[in-house]
Amino acid sequence: MFDVIVTDNTKPNITCPESVQVNAWSNLTTVTWDDPVVTDNVDTKGLLATCSPGKESPFEIGLTNVTCTIFDTAGNNETCMFDVIVTDCTEYETTGFSCSDPTTENQIVNDFKEFEMQVFSQLEDIKINKELVFEEKNYVGLAKVQKANGSELIRGEMNLYNESNMAFTLEIQSNKEVDLLVIATWSYNQITKNKTVNESVYINELKEDKAEFRYLTEMFSCSVYIIGNNIIKLKASLNFHENKTLLTEIGNRNETICLFYDENKRGWSDRGMTTNNTKDRINCSSDHITSFGVFMKISNSPEPLESNKGLRKLSKICIYCSLIALSVTLGTYCYFSELWKSQRNSIHKNLVINLILMQFLFLFGIEKTEYKTACKIISIFLHLTSLNAFTWMCGEAVYLYFKVSPKPSRHNRLRYYMFLCYGIPLVIVFCTSVARSVVGTYIQNICWLESTMRWAFIAPAILIITINTVVMGIVVNVIYKRSKTMVGKSRGETLKSKQMRKAAKGTAMLLPIMGTTWLIGPFLLTTPVMEYLFVLLNGSQGIFIFFVYCVFDKEVKECFQKRNKNRVSSSATTMTMSHTV
Repeated sequence: MFDVIVTDNTKPNITCPESVQVNAWSNLTTVTWDDPVVTDNVDTKGLLATCSPGKESPFEIGLTNVTCTIFDTAGNNETCMFDVIVTDCTEYETTGFSCSDPTTENQIVNDFKEFEMQVFSQLEDIKINKELVFEEKNYVGLAKVQKANGSELIRGEMNLYNESNMAFTLEIQSNKEVDLLVIATWSYNQITKNKTVNESVYINELKEDKAEFRYLTEMFSCSVYIIGNNIIKLKASLNFHENKTLLTEIGNRNETICLFYDENKRGWSDRGMTTNNTKDRINCSSDHITSFGVFMKISNSPEPLESNKGLRKLSKICIYCSLIALSVTLGTYCYFSELWKSQRNSIHKNLVINLILMQFLFLFGIEKTEYKTACKIISIFLHLTSLNAFTWMCGEAVYLYFKVSPKPSRHNRLRYYMFLCYGIPLVIVFCTSVARSVVGTYIQNICWLESTMRWAFIAPAILIITINTVVMGIVVNVIYKRSKTMVGKSRGETLKSKQMRKAAKGTAMLLPIMGTTWLIGPFLLTTPVMEYLFVLLNGSQGIFIFFVYCVFDKEVKECFQKRNKNRVSSSATTMTMSHTV
């Protein structure tokens, strides 16, 4: 009998992963990696490698060597090593840069990265030539190297396949001198123009489901890198433009919009982007760099009538004339000190001031969408002044009611008008602004309320219009009944009746001022006649006010007559003194 002892003297095999690179925003960052691949000629199962530092351990900024060891059951061991490189992203955040975003499986982005690798392979040539133009696959590309120190503007221009060009400007901030590699590409023959976008679209961080989006251009992509031992992608603000002559599919009510491909949401987004249309260009601005495109947002509303251009011109003309008339009215009430003490005139002045502010903001501010913060402020104040105008219109109606009421009311005081006519709109606008801040949406094509928030204006306006109509109906009815009982009365009472009739006529003239013309708003799209009627009546409210408050107002007439009489008397006195001398 004898023993046969078989000894395992063969070391196991271990293969470590390639170098691991991670981005960090603190000194210690947890890093993970794929387990090393282990094989053995005897032990085929249950072998696990141990690494030092261990998997999911905190790593400091910089390069750390990781050693992994495997022992088989016979005690044989083998080791392998790899590097963990932790990049300090806080350094780039303070200089205006940031580390690269997570990658995606999006086809266009992957093609772009493949194109970038071809550029990286020719990096030495780029350094020599400073700028190279590439034509690879379905891309036209530009690569250039430029030093940056402080604030740098990097400009580039590419001639495209359709004999047009793409011009872009990058703005980069740095507090130290670095070598930058700029890569810009323009795709072609990959996207069919006017094709519907299948991916999700996010407007103001909300998924847009109601509108349809179509491609107007191919893809434009841009990246900036620091050239060093490890090429790190940076963040920069970008501006580029497209010739509008190429975008022939745009309709009158369709909107052009610049979007970028959001790799995290796997869809298109307008976050950090601004679209500014000029006569012949579509300008896109972005506070970051990635893949971009220009799209057409299809409106669900019907195509406008040919008369809409005329309506817009008519609306502007009416508002200009209204502003002039309102300014003259306000100037008249401020000029004559005799008009300052009247409560009725104080209500007039508050109404006129708010109408001037509202129409001024509408005329000169509602389309200032290129300035986002200013646009938000304009939309808030436009909402506030519009509601103020409506509440003071209601104040006019309530004042007329108190005027014809047989008994004086202790509530007919200016302080109550001020409190309600300014307080109610302020509360509504404050609640609306808080809701808009929570939702985080502000409309993009005009500085006004979003469709989901417009009831914050429509509902109070309808309520006030209803109150105005009812109150004015009561006023007219009271005046009519009193005029019928004047038969056989004394001369004084008859004179009073005539004054009441004049008041009734004034009431009829004041109806447009009270906002009742907005009642035809729901019928606006029925016929062109209603459209023109709506624009004329509402756009000319300032002219109505001028005639009622100045031209036909008894107090104002008396002020002008008194002032004119004083001038005539003064001139006569001067002439008499001259003759005597």
